[in-house]
Amino acid sequence: MPLTSSSSLPLLIFRALQTLFAIIILGLSSTLIHGHKEGTLPATLGFAAIVGASSLPAALLGLAETFVHFLNEQIRNLVDGAVLLLNVAGGILLAIELHGVSCTFDGNHVDDALAMVNNDIICGGRTKTHLCYYLSERNNQALETCRATDAT
Repeated sequence: MPLTSSSSLPLLIFRALQTLFAIIILGLSSTLIHGHKEGTLPATLGFAAIVGASSLPAALLGLAETFVHFLNEQIRNLVDGAVLLLNVAGGILLAIELHGVSCTFDGNHVDDALAMVNNDIICGGRTKTHLCYYLSERNNQALETCRATDAT
């Protein structure tokens, strides 16, 4: 079903935002993977990168399809549905893995600081002495990584 000119602008904006968010997810998850320095990489970070990497081509396909109608409507809906489920699963998985960690790192929120350094996604891996890598290296990096994970 071809789009009319009045309905193509909202769809174009939606597809552009979808593309932007896919790029953000892929970039943040890649940064978190790159920042993991010790031990094995948590599977959640790899899954977040897969979500971003699969969402980007689907978003670009949808953006192109806004201009040139080359997909069957059922195929387009199937791709959108699969990407939606993948993004929801990734978001739920990250929320579960973060365990409600609040990204505050000052003297008033000691529990939050302990939760950050005990979280495998945020702390950059465990050293041989089982300490959080970022705690043993740089305290501010744990806070930056927490904020990046929270944004994903």
